[in-house]
Amino acid sequence: MGDQSISSARGHRPRPFAWRLPNVVADTADNWALYDRFLDLAESHRWKMSDIRREIATVDPKILTEADRKVVDCIGEIAIVEGNAPTIVVNQLSVMLFDAEFAAWATYQVGEESKHFHVVRHYCEHVGHEMAAEHTEAGVVRKQKAFDPEEYRNEHWVTLVNLLGETLNVHLYQQLSKIADEPVLKSLLHRISLDERRHQQWFVAYFEKRASTDPGYVAGALAALREMIGIDAPPERNAQRHQGTGSVNYLQATEKVLRHGFSLPIIARTLREQWQILESCFGDELNVDRRQFIARQTARASAIQEQLA
Repeated sequence: MGDQSISSARGHRPRPFAWRLPNVVADTADNWALYDRFLDLAESHRWKMSDIRREIATVDPKILTEADRKVVDCIGEIAIVEGNAPTIVVNQLSVMLFDAEFAAWATYQVGEESKHFHVVRHYCEHVGHEMAAEHTEAGVVRKQKAFDPEEYRNEHWVTLVNLLGETLNVHLYQQLSKIADEPVLKSLLHRISLDERRHQQWFVAYFEKRASTDPGYVAGALAALREMIGIDAPPERNAQRHQGTGSVNYLQATEKVLRHGFSLPIIARTLREQWQILESCFGDELNVDRRQFIARQTARASAIQEQLA
């Protein structure tokens, strides 16, 4: 009898997670589920919420410049997307739960993404920005994506959405850190960008590891990539697919970044690195035209407004 039959026979509900992915052999040195390798990466740059709260307490709200206020307006919205991390991970694990390496990493990553929300929550409250009113428990819960086991479709979508989404996160926070004038704000955004860089590095390493052990992995990932960016359909020029896709706050954050004039350097840097990563991961098998990739990964403000309407 299968797992679901046994479960039903015992009077329990069928298991909600049906996908079963191969785990590495337990005795191998590169078994990430045994923590050493991915924790070495994760701990290469660590910072504490308690330290950040003390730093935020030193900020004089009166010194914030117009640029600072615009940056805070953006990150206040982005924070709610980051606060979606528990729901995002649940949706990822609806596909990846039986991949022990991925599941071990996801439990670690969700804590860091949640920490980003709380850092920005404290900053917005301290400087009296209106976004603080959206960072209440009720406000965040109301805007959660909720459980949707079909969101990521398959294991390749999960990896690619994270790989491309984390690359966007890196350059988003890096650029906003450069724009900010207030020293604590500048510093905390830089630290968050380093977290996102490590997340991106993990997903690149995970892709490469799976590709090296599974002969069909690259072909499956390539099919998922083409579907994800709609390479065989007319380009829609919407926001990039991201871990936060499906949350209205992701669109609202994108709209604010566009409205405040911050998007050009962010998207230019993001697209350049995303393409470099795809070339590295897929090699000669990458059968996507670079110009078409760029066209489908670059949002128009009008398209975002239409989605928000």
